[in-house]
Amino acid sequence: AARGARDLDLAPLLNAARKTALFEEQAVYNGFKEGGLEGMLTASPHKPITCKDDPEALVEALEHALVEIEKAGIGGPFGLVADSAVYERLMAGAQQGYPIRKRVEEFFGAGIRGSPAVQGAVVLSARGGDFVLTLGQDASIGYQRHDARQVTLFFTESFTFRVIETAAAIAVKIKRG
Repeated sequence: AARGARDLDLAPLLNAARKTALFEEQAVYNGFKEGGLEGMLTASPHKPITCKDDPEALVEALEHALVEIEKAGIGGPFGLVADSAVYERLMAGAQQGYPIRKRVEEFFGAGIRGSPAVQGAVVLSARGGDFVLTLGQDASIGYQRHDARQVTLFFTESFTFRVIETAAAIAVKIKRG
């Protein structure tokens, strides 16, 4: 690239970066047993809230999740992390003429985000101090080897994740199908 090559195939590099980011997100939400990390959902004492796959049921489940997390003494603001299906439903749907997104945004002052690392949704406190992500070495690209046609690179990073307040997150599961 530095010498002006115009036929670089960066797709494998971008794919590796996506896999690295997804691994980190998976560890944060679901833990990484082999690394001794407990995720916010695996640590949560709350039973997941389950609902049908329709807008009204989803809104009710999110409201129920907020009530449960507040009953545990957890304060807001609260955030919502959703898989692509829930995120798209929230962003596009309307509930009795009122956009679902607008109604749900009222609950989640910390915002609504999408993530491929969750199934359904996660309601979590964003007040600060409940979860700690510590980066040792931020994501870096390393050189492994090369030949006349190919350069082999790798990603490396180090991090740890700790759940300080186990009750600060609750899962919302969607019955699909």
